[in-house]
Amino acid sequence: MTPKVSILLPVYNGEKFLDAAVASVLAQTHADFELLVVDDCSTDGSVDIIERLRKQDSRIKFIRNEQNLGLFANYNRCLQQALGEFIKPFAQDDILAPSALEKMIDVLTKEKSVALTSCARNIIDAAGDVIRKKKPFAGSRQLKGQDVILYNMLAITNWIGEPSTVMFRKRYAGTGFDTRLFHYGDLEMWFKVLMNGDYYYIDEPLASFRTHAGSATNKNLSGLLFALDIVSMSETYSQVLADTGISDELYKRCIAEYAALQVDELVRNDGLDVESVIAAARKGARIGISGDDKETALRMMDAFIALSFHTLRTLTHTLKELSDVECRLGSDKEYLSRRLEHMEQSTSWRLTAPIRKLLSQQ
Repeated sequence: MTPKVSILLPVYNGEKFLDAAVASVLAQTHADFELLVVDDCSTDGSVDIIERLRKQDSRIKFIRNEQNLGLFANYNRCLQQALGEFIKPFAQDDILAPSALEKMIDVLTKEKSVALTSCARNIIDAAGDVIRKKKPFAGSRQLKGQDVILYNMLAITNWIGEPSTVMFRKRYAGTGFDTRLFHYGDLEMWFKVLMNGDYYYIDEPLASFRTHAGSATNKNLSGLLFALDIVSMSETYSQVLADTGISDELYKRCIAEYAALQVDELVRNDGLDVESVIAAARKGARIGISGDDKETALRMMDAFIALSFHTLRTLTHTLKELSDVECRLGSDKEYLSRRLEHMEQSTSWRLTAPIRKLLSQQ
């Protein structure tokens, strides 16, 4: 029997939180699903955990990759096996609320124009305690897909949500996740789906996103890989920006300024330095892991060169703007100096001298 929804769970060295993640899936109020688990050559106890769990529930399907593919390629391996009408990405660190599938499926079933739905989420720490809640809107709502793409690009963020917060129609999956991206492969996938229909936001935390020191998000932020992806995505979806009158050059300046602010925050708060950036970038790009180091290194080098170019162009604009301000201030100073000199030589200034002297003595 074909399941209504396919849950994609790529796994790599996830033993610490894997039991809790799978338990939250098996506790769903909507039971018509398949859980597709693909292990990406884990070296910890992840395989033993999944082997044990799949013996307890036939809805768990388990595959092991022969070689390490990386996160987004592994999502695609999961997607290739999916039989469901709807696709529910998931992550080994995260937790689903019991009604997550039920409420997301309900939206996609009732709202035929909706291509993708996501929800509010809890941000939890390693212990599972809620740090904060993320809600991009006050109340559930439906928006045009291309508007959502534009809003996320202008904000240079992903308020649609992480994989665990999203569900979409399988027929809009296209070629799947873009494996050339380092950090925002999930957001680009949401964009791809939203080119086909509307977006629906559920104002309820149906997923909990876990953040911790070893998470891929933290590594990619430290390695500046997020900025490389934004540059790449701005080229893929340049027409969406152009339709609103935003030039490519202006948007690239925004990316450079945003990346600079992120770096400054990491330096001040986490003591980030050049050596740690290089190490994090290499690790995030999986150099030394994937087996295609040369191709990956060249691709990353090209991306960093592009980012450096746009950053230098931004600096040039900034210096020119500062120079223009300096010139204006110089002109204003000269103008005020001449006006003051003229005023001091005027008859009215001389006649009011006694009054000013009297006022200065009070």
